[in-house]
Amino acid sequence: MFLEILAIVLLVLLGLSTALLLIPFYVTVEASKAEALMTSRIVLRWLGITLWRSKPGKRKERAKERSNRFDLSRVLQMLSLFGDAFPSLVGVLKGLQRAVRFRRLSIDVAFGPGDPAETAVLAGYLWSVAWIFELLPRSSLSLRPDLERVRLDGSVSAELRVRMLPIAVAFLIAYTKKPFRRLIREMRR
Repeated sequence: MFLEILAIVLLVLLGLSTALLLIPFYVTVEASKAEALMTSRIVLRWLGITLWRSKPGKRKERAKERSNRFDLSRVLQMLSLFGDAFPSLVGVLKGLQRAVRFRRLSIDVAFGPGDPAETAVLAGYLWSVAWIFELLPRSSLSLRPDLERVRLDGSVSAELRVRMLPIAVAFLIAYTKKPFRRLIREMRR
């Protein structure tokens, strides 16, 4: 009797972990800035159920226990570890690229450096490379120059589909390498 219950519990746990790895999560990110007001919202859904939603205005400032002093030896050590773990990091980034798919991406920017001539030149540069953004499916980019005042306002809205299996596999493969483990250990300090 005990072994049957244990087997059922293990099968349920195996099924749940398989579902978490194979069934995609949907992430909605929205952020906007207008004048001095900045707002953002993040929603995480799985199987149509909202698992987590950020609450605007309830941000907590975390007090850092570490000193604010710049430690050159630690920076050099981290750069060395990044160099050693670079092949593993590339593998993790490739896994992340396979796991994340954009369902929708929308960017709206209103900008102006204050001078109409500088605004026109800047708008020309931005519009000359904005066509690359239009190659992405289900995406839109809106650039609105403001010739009268200094301004940088806008909004970003994105919906992502994230499958956890490629990320988990890439991370486990990378974690088998000693330089990657040392980098993770050092970053946690």
